[in-house]
Amino acid sequence: MTIANTLRKINALDLIDRLGQSIPPASRRPRNLGVSYIRTVRDRFIESLPDQDDDIYAHIKNRDDAQWGLTLYDLAPFRLSAVADDLGLLSWPHQTAERITPAQVLSIHLGSFTTMLVDVLCEAAVQAYDEPPLEYTAIINTPGYLPSNPVEEFVNAREAWQYLAMERGASEDVPHEDDYSDTQRKLWELSEQENPPLGSVWGPTPGYEGDHDLGLVYTVTHTER
Repeated sequence: MTIANTLRKINALDLIDRLGQSIPPASRRPRNLGVSYIRTVRDRFIESLPDQDDDIYAHIKNRDDAQWGLTLYDLAPFRLSAVADDLGLLSWPHQTAERITPAQVLSIHLGSFTTMLVDVLCEAAVQAYDEPPLEYTAIINTPGYLPSNPVEEFVNAREAWQYLAMERGASEDVPHEDDYSDTQRKLWELSEQENPPLGSVWGPTPGYEGDHDLGLVYTVTHTER
C-alpha cells in the first residue's frame, strides 16, 4: 500500500513539525514517552487504513477516533501524567471548572493533542494518495561512468522498467520486433511483471561497432533522498 508505506516514513519529530503553530512551543520537543506515544498513534492509524488506497476518502469521511482505537486508554500504556508531561501538555492553557481534577485536565489535553495528530495523519494519507511519492529511480549509464541522461523517478518499479524498455527500444531502432536484442527483451519482460524486482540489466551499446564496448547498464533502484 502506497499510503501505508509513506506514513511509515514519517517519524515522530516530523509529525510534530507538521502540527506547527497549532501547539505551544513546549509541546514541540517530545522525549522518550512522548515519541513513543506519537509512534503508537501513527502505527494504529496505519493499521486502520483500508485495504485499497482508493478507499481513503470514504475512510476519513467516516472517521471515528474511538472506533479506530485512538482512545487514551488504548493508546497510552504509560502513566497519563508522565506522557502529558513529556509532550509538554502541562503548559497548555485550560479553563478551571468545578469538579475537575488535574488528571482530567491532562486527559483533555492529551485527547486534543491526539485529535490534532490524527488530523495531520489524515492530511498526509490523502496527499500520499493524490500525489504518490516517486520512490523508484531509472538509470542508464556506461559501467564506471555517471549517467549521461537525466535520472528519471517513478511511483513504482514497473513504470521505471517500462521507461528503460522504451529508451532501449528507441535506441535500437530495428525494423521488426524479432530483431530486438536480448537486452531489450529482458527489459520488456521486467516491465510486464506486476511487481518486478529492483536490479540491473547490462547490454551492448546499440550501434557501436568498435572492439572496446563497455556497454550500457539499465538500473532500477530506490530513490535516494
